[in-house]
Amino acid sequence: KIAAEYLTSKGVDVNIITQVKNCILATRIPQQPKDIISKVLCDADLMHLSQDDYFERIEKMRKEWINLSAKKISKRKFHKTSEEFFQQHKYFTTFAQKELQPKKNKNLQLLQKEVFMIEKEKKLNETKQKKAKGYSRGVESMFRNTARMQINLSSIADNKSNILISVNAIIISITMTVLVSRFEETPNIIIPTLIFLSFSLVTIVFAILSTRPHVSPGTFRKKEIKQNKVNLLFFGNFYNMELEDYEWAIGEIMKNDDNLYSMMIQDQHSLGKVLAKKYKLLRIAYNVFMFGIIISTLSFVLAFIII
Repeated sequence: KIAAEYLTSKGVDVNIITQVKNCILATRIPQQPKDIISKVLCDADLMHLSQDDYFERIEKMRKEWINLSAKKISKRKFHKTSEEFFQQHKYFTTFAQKELQPKKNKNLQLLQKEVFMIEKEKKLNETKQKKAKGYSRGVESMFRNTARMQINLSSIADNKSNILISVNAIIISITMTVLVSRFEETPNIIIPTLIFLSFSLVTIVFAILSTRPHVSPGTFRKKEIKQNKVNLLFFGNFYNMELEDYEWAIGEIMKNDDNLYSMMIQDQHSLGKVLAKKYKLLRIAYNVFMFGIIISTLSFVLAFIII
């Protein structure tokens, strides 16, 4: 329309204007040239399909597309679109069909090979991602940090238990040495002393229970390994097994990444349950110790008031 208006304003012949319009319209995709001039123009317009620098051109075209549309288009998708365009396109003039078509076919083969390689690489990456989904640094860091945290918490619980055991053992020894010998002189302190000793003893019992290890049979069956029901990361499940059986079991686990990570999850869960039991018993021990101190102190005060 713009060309027709411009040429008309310049007094160009109507036949020439018609030819120009036909040439412009002929370059629309899909191309539909109606005369020899349009055919020549269409073939010249897409002559680059047969050029040696075709791939450099379409890469620049892809970047131009991204810049103009502000939308990203992958090389794979762009090459796929280019391949479809290649297959739909044809040259119209005898010269182009003879000289350009063979070179275009060669570029098409290279393009198809490029698409194939990109597709292959994509599938390979997807396969690697699926296989390596358990090997991500985030997952490994999670397991490592969780294990370290649980071990630290277990160590803290053991230290607290040791403190309670030591303190109450000292209390019991001092009480037995000092107060029991004075029962005849001050019989009123017998009951407070017994209360004090009882609470200290109960505290020691719960503190010991929180640190007392659980001994497992130390054996497993091959059926349990195949069903992934044994946690081989815990020594208590294999210390009574022969080395050959243990090596076989570890080999079975290492064959399957899912089983390996499942075992790590089981180990974390087992550590968590043991830790929860420790802290429950430790809490009871501290509560007994706290209330024992309060009740014992009140009973001693009451005993001295009565005297």
